[in-house]
Amino acid sequence: MAVAITELSGQHMEATPAPTFGVWLKSLRSLAGISQTALAEGADIHHTYVSDMETGKKIPSRKVIERIVKVLTRRIDPAEAERYLSEGLLAAGYASTRPSSLDALPEGLQIIFDAYTNGEADDQGTLENIARMIRKTQQEGVIGKRAE
Repeated sequence: MAVAITELSGQHMEATPAPTFGVWLKSLRSLAGISQTALAEGADIHHTYVSDMETGKKIPSRKVIERIVKVLTRRIDPAEAERYLSEGLLAAGYASTRPSSLDALPEGLQIIFDAYTNGEADDQGTLENIARMIRKTQQEGVIGKRAE
């Protein structure tokens, strides 16, 4: 069973079971004020499938979760779609959409690039390849953007 951290105080962490997908879906659907039938129509799934997911009889695929979140967040807050998607995927037992450990990756690549261009690099061949990749991501506007 998945566990969600609810409190962190010093060395002691208190944990509670994470909600099942069915509990998560039902609470989000209620928050959106949408019926099972309306959700099913919007997500292009059968209405009994929504009931089966909410009661824990069925676990949907990642694609179905994405469609469900898209329908529900339109009614709640589209800016929170990524967060709701991560919650839903985790509740269903899938990996999150964006691990927080990757948030600092663009800045880390920038440091490597700076070390190479300033002549502080040891392995020129490897760093030349990294530098080419970084220049490409800079041109595409990836480096320098921060996750919000």
